[in-house]
Amino acid sequence: MDVAKKIELIEWLAGLQDESLLLKIDQLRAMSREQLYLSRTPKTSEQLEEKLAQSREEIRTGHVQTHEDVVAYFKARFSSEKSQSDLVNRRTVGP
Repeated sequence: MDVAKKIELIEWLAGLQDESLLLKIDQLRAMSREQLYLSRTPKTSEQLEEKLAQSREEIRTGHVQTHEDVVAYFKARFSSEKSQSDLVNRRTVGP
């Protein structure tokens, strides 16, 4: 889906007032996340062994992130989101 279509959908969703439709859309979103999780979760011991072998290969070839890198990434990401939400809250609450 192209960006213009996504923006059109976002604008439509932002203006939507129908609570029952919003609830259905939110349920669809939740189901989508659950399906993604389930699709990535091994269901048999063979699948688990394959995933373990893949993980070991990624470690062996250096396709990993350090704990420090992950922490720094999320601190940067959420501190920026917090700053943006603080601005919005200041605008809506008062001066």
